[in-house]
Amino acid sequence: MAGPNAVFRALADPTRREIIKLLRRKALSSGEIAEHFPSAWATISRHLGVLKDAGIVSAERNGN
Repeated sequence: MAGPNAVFRALADPTRREIIKLLRRKALSSGEIAEHFPSAWATISRHLGVLKDAGIVSAERNGN
């Protein structure tokens, strides 16, 4: 389990908070999440990694 510092760090960024709002509605792929932001997919992927490391989201691999 991640410590409180990791959780607060993850929640400090407005983009990550917006990602959490999107995921509360339904499960989305990283590509679907990236479509909602002007940032590159790689940037969104890093945001998702921070959220995952903090224990806020979980990942599931489907496909290749």
